[in-house]
Amino acid sequence: MDNFKYKTLFKTISEQINLPDNAVIADLGCKDATFLLAFQEAFPDKIKTAIGVDIKDKWFRNVKYKKPIKLQVMDCSKKLKF
Repeated sequence: MDNFKYKTLFKTISEQINLPDNAVIADLGCKDATFLLAFQEAFPDKIKTAIGVDIKDKWFRNVKYKKPIKLQVMDCSKKLKF
């Protein structure tokens, strides 16, 4: 994770998680997918699907991501499409 302001927070979170194999994770309001990318780095063999959702696609434009991450534009105040 390159974003320094989140390093300590993510380290603390990841130490508390016992992620199961084939995990499906979602980040609602993911903006630039910082946490999804960090989870992918921390648990490379455990994540089956990682879905990032935000209301605007402007956050996704410069994000370099690969499977299993999927980024989708949705309004979280309405029924989600999955």
